[in-house]
Amino acid sequence: MIHTLSFCFILTAAVLLSCQDNGHAHEQEKVPQNSSPSMNVALPPDFSITLTKNEGMLPVYSTLFISAEACFFKEKDHQVERHTPFKLSPEQLNRIWQTLQDNDFERIESEEQNVTDRGGISISVQHNGKNTTLDNSGMHVLKDKWRKPFYEIVRVIEEVSRAALRKKKVDVQINIHPSIISGHDLEVFVRGGGVYNSEKEGKKGSLAMDLLPGDYMMSVVLYEKTVRALQEILCFVLRCHLV
Repeated sequence: MIHTLSFCFILTAAVLLSCQDNGHAHEQEKVPQNSSPSMNVALPPDFSITLTKNEGMLPVYSTLFISAEACFFKEKDHQVERHTPFKLSPEQLNRIWQTLQDNDFERIESEEQNVTDRGGISISVQHNGKNTTLDNSGMHVLKDKWRKPFYEIVRVIEEVSRAALRKKKVDVQINIHPSIISGHDLEVFVRGGGVYNSEKEGKKGSLAMDLLPGDYMMSVVLYEKTVRALQEILCFVLRCHLV
């Protein structure tokens, strides 16, 4: 399925951009000395897990929800929000559950510290009629010996989810008309997608990226070189929707 988005503006000559369709590095810390792999216990019938990332006071966050019945990835980036459902196999669910056990997730501890405007990651695990929360965000900071197990759990959850979400992504190509790169510098910023700066990366006729379906904000800035610096001569923001 192909979707095309185009727009024009006048800057001495007409310029055309068109969009054509073609979502955590874990920290290295000390291994806890008092943790040991748990026994392999079957996946609880009520198992679900919610992993949330946030950027502190910025309006940017993402949520991964996983269960046997349904999974989804939701992200909000300033003015836009995307929601992508997906499914995991029993084997993938069991891998996550086994990783939780192997890293003694019920023993992972945080401590409160007096910090402000701190983002981070929190994990909520529903299992066997109870809920276990692992928190490394805001004022809740992981105790040092539990950092490696915590981020190993994060790594596996994101790795498994990323593989499923990859099947949902849309290949996008942004074509840049030759007139826009003749004598000017261009910056393109797609929230949740990528950044391109022609001054740093050189002139390109097109940009490629893969994006999950949903809304995106794309800003385009055109610069003109002056004796002293680059001068912004055009800037606009475009909201586009991929399906």
